[in-house]
Amino acid sequence: MANIIVINLVLIVCWMPIVVQFFVDIRGELPAFVYHIEMTFIYLNSAINVLIYGVVNQTQRQAYKRLFASCSCSKKPT
Repeated sequence: MANIIVINLVLIVCWMPIVVQFFVDIRGELPAFVYHIEMTFIYLNSAINVLIYGVVNQTQRQAYKRLFASCSCSKKPT
């Protein structure tokens, strides 16, 4: 239950700028950097979801540990 609440809060925070812009900036007159910031928040939402699942969900956390433990980049070359 906690992970659903956290994921939804992150979703709302990350998508709020583009939703507000959609209703406020009808003519599309905002500077380009505003759109870049909005897209950064949208991509950030996807990146944060992976971290949230890893922190909140025990099964995901164990899978991440197995994945990183078997990563060849952590082994010394022979």
